[in-house]
Amino acid sequence: MSKTYTNPTIPFKINIKLVEQKHFVIIGRPLSDDKRFTFNFQKGLLSDAPNIAFQFDVNCRNRVIAMNYRTDSTWGREIREITKFPFSEKE
Repeated sequence: MSKTYTNPTIPFKINIKLVEQKHFVIIGRPLSDDKRFTFNFQKGLLSDAPNIAFQFDVNCRNRVIAMNYRTDSTWGREIREITKFPFSEKE
């Protein structure tokens, strides 16, 4: 069963159950002149220093994609290994 959210308020927050082999498709454009966007799959509120199962951070200006996780307020090793930057500042 899939659900579509059109033009959600930002930041977009929803409760989901993360299970193995569940897929998420995110389509959109950054607001106005923003050159960076981040997706966090996390447990808890931002103010609670949540555990983040997966963070996907895109910086279009520097052509960098960074991925990471956080457990008990401690960040893991950031991964920045990509062979092709799949985003454009104009798209």
